[in-house]
Amino acid sequence: MFNTSALTTTLKRGVSTEADVAAALGAPTGSGRALMPGDSGPRQVWVYGKTRVDTVGRKSSIKQDSVMVFFKDGRFDGFLWYSDARKDAAWQRLPAK
Repeated sequence: MFNTSALTTTLKRGVSTEADVAAALGAPTGSGRALMPGDSGPRQVWVYGKTRVDTVGRKSSIKQDSVMVFFKDGRFDGFLWYSDARKDAAWQRLPAK
């Protein structure tokens, strides 16, 4: 599981840098750009993903955790995370600046 608490306690929207995000979450497993509705242009996105496979006998269980971290002008601007391993996994919108 990712340190998702850092997304709301350590990182500050519009203030935290890419280095701050890397310090809190580690290196991303991928990166790219995404154009979100209402945006004037694409944003930098870092992607974190973990997959666990547990096998007992002939039965396998797969658990996936995914986090997308969005940047605007090189600053942390929000996130989207999902985990099928937790019941409280959800999308969270950060308050407006």
